[in-house]
Amino acid sequence: MTIWEAILLGALQGATEFLPVSSSGHLVLAEHLLGIDAHRADLMVFNLLIHVATVVAVIVAYREDLSNLFLAALNLPAPVKSPKFGLEMRDIWYTPEQARAIIGWVLGSTIVTGVLYLLLSDVIDPLATNVTMAGVGFLCTSLILAASQRWAGGEVNIRHTGWRRAVLVGLAQTLAILPGISRSGSTIATGLMVGLGRVDAAKFSFFLALPIILLAFAKEAWDARHDMVWGTQAGPYVVGFLTSLVVGIWAINFLIKMLRGRDLYPFVYYTAALGCLTLTLRWLGVL
Repeated sequence: MTIWEAILLGALQGATEFLPVSSSGHLVLAEHLLGIDAHRADLMVFNLLIHVATVVAVIVAYREDLSNLFLAALNLPAPVKSPKFGLEMRDIWYTPEQARAIIGWVLGSTIVTGVLYLLLSDVIDPLATNVTMAGVGFLCTSLILAASQRWAGGEVNIRHTGWRRAVLVGLAQTLAILPGISRSGSTIATGLMVGLGRVDAAKFSFFLALPIILLAFAKEAWDARHDMVWGTQAGPYVVGFLTSLVVGIWAINFLIKMLRGRDLYPFVYYTAALGCLTLTLRWLGVL
């Protein structure tokens, strides 16, 4: 893998993991357009590292919020600092009961996604690198985002998410196992449609990214443990990780600020156009 491939794939993962446009779909397209073999030993390691970078991006972007959340859950004093994203101070302060409830809802949503994946994995796994599925998935993402703009309007705070909303978001997250269907898009859109406020729907989605990406990392690392080769591509590994991290932090900040000022229709149009283009290129035999 070259440095330029590492930068491109790292930036794609960092941006599209959090922007509602599907990281899996973009990576499938990039690998086909660049002629990259997804089963190469060095690429397996690289993909694992850039996914870990996106977890670190969430931790960095929400470091004060997450610190307060976990300290409150342990009934310890939380060092509340200046909140990010133009929020009020109360938006990163939690009682122990609220913190434990939020963590429980996040874990509950993750369990829903995990159980459904295990039940459907034999059907889903063969589609992971399918270009046609990616094109259809982009169109599905566009429809999901458009529906959220049509039926959103609630202002429920993340502290009042509740189990019903958490389970529905977990069900929506299962769709994102398919390439082209955005994890952040499906979870944010579902959060909006069940009444969460814009910033709170995004926060719940990003908190939910932590356990699900780590679980996906663990599964991929275990499945590919005999094929991966570590240490032979140190330069591209480091560059890809750092690129994914920096771009991921930018994408989180960008999306949160966007949600505070406008709707998601730019992403509706983008994923619809990309889906049509992908299916057209597939039909023409280019992909």
